[in-house]
Amino acid sequence: MKEDPKAEAQGVLNLATTACEILPHHGNSTLFSIRPKGGKWIDGAFTGADAGREFVFDAAKSEHSRSEWVEALTAHIEYAHGVKEKRTRIKKAFTREIG
Repeated sequence: MKEDPKAEAQGVLNLATTACEILPHHGNSTLFSIRPKGGKWIDGAFTGADAGREFVFDAAKSEHSRSEWVEALTAHIEYAHGVKEKRTRIKKAFTREIG
């Protein structure tokens, strides 16, 4: 059986490398967007990364509500940025000159 090409991954969105925000759409209880806070993605292997592409998601057919998706993605972003900051602090500690 041949798979639907739309089901294949089309790119990568690394939420750890760019400060981003998740916004619910007013007037629709299932739509939300993820977009870069600075206007463009620092790292992204997808069309529109350099133009600040906004990703729109619809939770209408999901077993999870929009608020559950937003909560989970927010936790993921916060964790990813926390890990990145911790790695930066460790790297600085080990590369700092002693004396």
